[in-house]
Amino acid sequence: MRTELLERLEPRCLFAATSSAPAYPYADLLVDANRDGAVTAADDANEAVWTAGKGGRGALVLPNLPETHFTIWGGETAGVVLAVNPMLEPDLIVEILRAAKVRVLVTLAPIPGVDLWAKLAPHLTALTDLHVVALVDPSTYIGGAASTPAVAAADLPGAKFEIVDLRAAMQAQPADRLVAPRTIAEGTISSYFCTGGTTGAPKIAMRTHGSEIF
Repeated sequence: MRTELLERLEPRCLFAATSSAPAYPYADLLVDANRDGAVTAADDANEAVWTAGKGGRGALVLPNLPETHFTIWGGETAGVVLAVNPMLEPDLIVEILRAAKVRVLVTLAPIPGVDLWAKLAPHLTALTDLHVVALVDPSTYIGGAASTPAVAAADLPGAKFEIVDLRAAMQAQPADRLVAPRTIAEGTISSYFCTGGTTGAPKIAMRTHGSEIF
């Protein structure tokens, strides 16, 4: 990914990190986290929602955007979230996603000057557990032409997973409740995080809701 474009993205996104950056109100972040939890939930009575829930695995490969935060928060209410460093090599990213048996992947949509989608797309069809790829459009923050799921889908003819716009999918969900609430205990797994990989390939470490709260 081009560093200067990431520098344009990240300071503009969260809590007015610079004096010239637009703020992302905390209340809006909570609403979006709830909608993300709803859209990634699984409910036997609602097959339209994604199937990361009931302890299923979702992953995000994103720079530091608002979507990064509410995908973690909301996704943990529905299942288990894996955060993967977008700066890793694509074959290593995909190997981590495969090992975690990820069903939902949230990543950047194609955009000129940022190569994340271009380097991930050729490898995604190897992920046999993948059901949905949800795209985050960076033009929301840095301007320029919007990127659509159709643009991404053109790179993956014959893909067996669905490609959707994350924001559009979230807007179809209620802001005040989860579609499929579940009981979460202190020992329930909330997330997977990768070690730094300084002594070899990154290892996947598991965290519980109890460890995150306390």
